[in-house]
Amino acid sequence: MALPIGFTDLQTANSAPPGTILNIIGVVVDFLPPTVNRAGQWQTTVRLQDLKFQNSIYGAKGLGVRFFRPRELDMPEVHDTGDIVLIRSVKMNSFNGQVFAISTFNTVDVVFPYPAIPSPEFAITYSGGKKMQCRGTPASINSVSGPEQQYVIGLKTAMSQVIPRPKYDVSLKVGDDRSKLEKGRSTKKLQRICELEDRRFADICGEVIKKFPKQYSDCELYITDYTENKAMFHYCPPEDLDNNDDTRRDGDKYGYSETAKREWPGPFGYRCLKVNIKDPHATFVNQRVKEGDFVLLQNVKIKLRDGYDKLEGDMWPDMMYPTKVQVQFMGKHDTTELKELRERKELYWAQRQAEKERLANAKAPLSKGAKKKRRQQVKLAEEQAARAAAGDPMDTAEDSIVPDADHINPHVRCSNDIQSNTPLASILDAEGTRRHTNETPDGRSYILPFINAKYRTRVRVIEYFPPEIEDFAVAVEGDEDDSLHEYPPSTTQWEWSFSLQLEAAAGGAQSNTSSTWVNVSHQEAQHLLGTSFEHEPCDLRRNPRVLRKLAEKLEILWGDLEERRKAGDTDKPANVPFDCYLLEYGLLKDDGDERRLEDWQRQYMLHGVTIL
Repeated sequence: MALPIGFTDLQTANSAPPGTILNIIGVVVDFLPPTVNRAGQWQTTVRLQDLKFQNSIYGAKGLGVRFFRPRELDMPEVHDTGDIVLIRSVKMNSFNGQVFAISTFNTVDVVFPYPAIPSPEFAITYSGGKKMQCRGTPASINSVSGPEQQYVIGLKTAMSQVIPRPKYDVSLKVGDDRSKLEKGRSTKKLQRICELEDRRFADICGEVIKKFPKQYSDCELYITDYTENKAMFHYCPPEDLDNNDDTRRDGDKYGYSETAKREWPGPFGYRCLKVNIKDPHATFVNQRVKEGDFVLLQNVKIKLRDGYDKLEGDMWPDMMYPTKVQVQFMGKHDTTELKELRERKELYWAQRQAEKERLANAKAPLSKGAKKKRRQQVKLAEEQAARAAAGDPMDTAEDSIVPDADHINPHVRCSNDIQSNTPLASILDAEGTRRHTNETPDGRSYILPFINAKYRTRVRVIEYFPPEIEDFAVAVEGDEDDSLHEYPPSTTQWEWSFSLQLEAAAGGAQSNTSSTWVNVSHQEAQHLLGTSFEHEPCDLRRNPRVLRKLAEKLEILWGDLEERRKAGDTDKPANVPFDCYLLEYGLLKDDGDERRLEDWQRQYMLHGVTIL
């Protein structure tokens, strides 16, 4: 099947030098709805595929084509996967190693809807001057030649077995009634999570489990109706997690990346669907929807997440009704669906509680990790007993902290309450004899500058840095994924970045003697502020409202610390201790040699704690 004269196949286009102007034709394998970027332009991205490109090592996801137009009505009218797009005068470009094509002022596009492309036996009808049904400007449609139409018909036939597409009746001819085209679709729109399938649209009634506001007013919503779908992500219950089993968790093997499994409140298993939401729906969700609400999400596009093969949903603007919000509360309507959902919820949590009680009473064999931890605890106890017998009290009292819920901040929550607390002095290990001593096979001992570890401890905030909260957000260079959505790329973004000085909670041998500085990264700061904090990091000196909200939120954590510092009072603040995680890691000094132990500096990162 030869390309029309003047056109380039997608594999060759993908290898073309940046700036090359080409004509291309391809089948739509994915696309984004048109949106307005920060420059005020309308933009969309379409991924195209053809026979040659799909078999290349770079063609798995297709070639991305980005259109930038001043008006929405000028955007290419791609309605679904399987449509074929003919594009003239598109310019090849690359950014951070990713190749894509972008539209120019001279770019012309024509979209051939999948159901309107005839079968090969009717191809001769369009070899002359007769035009196939297509979408575009009158001039662009008139420019389509007979050979180009023949290629479109052949490409649809050749790719029909490998490109996901709607369940249209392919035998329909141009001019058939639209209602006939819809007969191939499922007529059941309201579906339970267990019924969801890839490449389908559905209305979903569910309970909101988690909500994560994102940049540009977008939002991630996690909902459940307490039915299971094994094509979705699996959330492991806490009792099934093994710290030494790297295959059962996401992120790095040292546990720096807190996974959803470890913080997930439930339900567990294959019961929760992630939905990516854009405006106008996202603004409504961010401002009004709370965790625990029962909502109806309409017209959710179900798809497999790239790289994970797990189902998730998308809610984008309706192209015909761009301002219509398709999220509704169900709490005020005693519908059949809501009654069934609440019954399933009650049954699930009753079964879950019974299972937890069974596990608590059962004497199950210990895992390897648990056995190792038990041996370490026994060894430490023997050492302490020996020191006590020798008249050296050491820090025996320090090594046990009995959690007292009456003396911790009730408005600050630490994830994973299964793990016991470790005293801060023991974590810091100032002498390097408790945790950081390593021994070589030949018996030579030395002290490690740091170890990759995660601890849970009880602390209070006694200082912060930078000295002014206005500097808690910093400008950074934009990352690759965000920059690729705009042309020209935007480079300046804002992220949270600050440090806290933590002191061990009063009591025992560690009273007011152990303290350390911990870093708070952008990701951990977002987790610390929680989903109720609706503001993204920004220039706080120019946004007094966000600054005020941030100060009010942090006051819950550190009490009157800011008030004292502004008044010049250097005394310790009045606040309540809280439980949190500390991640220990190493930072190479400036101009340091990574092979030299003395060139590494021990650091700690705040982790796994949220202000409610």
